[in-house]
Amino acid sequence: MRTPSISIILCTYKRPSIFRDTLDTLAAISIDDLIACEVIVIDNDSSCSARPITETYFNDPRMPIRYISETKKGLSHARNRGIDESNGDIVIFLDDDVLVDKAWLAEMLRVFNRTNADCVGGRVFIKWAGKPEFPLRECENKLISFDKGDADREMRGRSVPIGANLAFKRSVFEKGLRFNTELGRTGACLISGEEIELIWKLQRNNKSVWYAAKSIVYHRLEGERCTKSYYFRRHFWFGVSYALIDREMNNIAFSIIIGILRILKALIFDLSKWTIYRMVGNSPSCFFTSCKIAKSIGYWYGMLFGKHKNYNSIEKHFYRLLYV
Repeated sequence: MRTPSISIILCTYKRPSIFRDTLDTLAAISIDDLIACEVIVIDNDSSCSARPITETYFNDPRMPIRYISETKKGLSHARNRGIDESNGDIVIFLDDDVLVDKAWLAEMLRVFNRTNADCVGGRVFIKWAGKPEFPLRECENKLISFDKGDADREMRGRSVPIGANLAFKRSVFEKGLRFNTELGRTGACLISGEEIELIWKLQRNNKSVWYAAKSIVYHRLEGERCTKSYYFRRHFWFGVSYALIDREMNNIAFSIIIGILRILKALIFDLSKWTIYRMVGNSPSCFFTSCKIAKSIGYWYGMLFGKHKNYNSIEKHFYRLLYV
């Protein structure tokens, strides 16, 4: 096989100081001299806050880098612009708050070469840059990180890689497949799942998706991401997002069936577990279960009302009920 060319796409929005750390670690990765690699910064901030940071790397021989401003708001718009601007045989997406391991890229390419996969997702560990509220540390492996073990493996079904460390063959996008702009974070709205929908579409067309155990990034978390309320809200919105994806890819009848099953599980099993954990004072299990319930409730509301319902008061109401 010929050595592939690589495009690394970094979408960023109003986080220049954290973003600088991401670029620093990218500049230090191990890259085979035969690999043509480009880094494309897609700035979704109209004030171009990432441009001054990016310009400091323009003359860095270790990392050919380009800066592009995308005025259409939303992560999916930024990612799609990155696809259109990129040239690589392999297109890799990273979040703007990750730190990459030195072997991250080499391990990602190793899995592509060994498996001929269409999509490869790497491991995502957590690096707390602030002080997390109790019991987030105890729950991080279940709620926040992406870790499927020490062995590479093919991924099937509804469990798929996450967007913080995700790569595709260029051929995936050649017929116009893109991230759904009705999904993806926009400002404070936590609707997500655009990469999940895209990967499910690939699987439906018999494309292969793999997990690369040694392709590692560290997700830096600070500010509101150190609070329990953020992850409760995030899982509520995960539920909404999954419902929107099921409505789009299947039909409303399928969504209703899944919604009924989810809400029955939440009421019969998860709520009972939450009550027991609350009574015995097991805060980590209690919080984890409350997030699962929030996800089920979010799915139900997303299935009923679609994207344009105002969910803010709903999620706050359930957070007060399940607060631990």
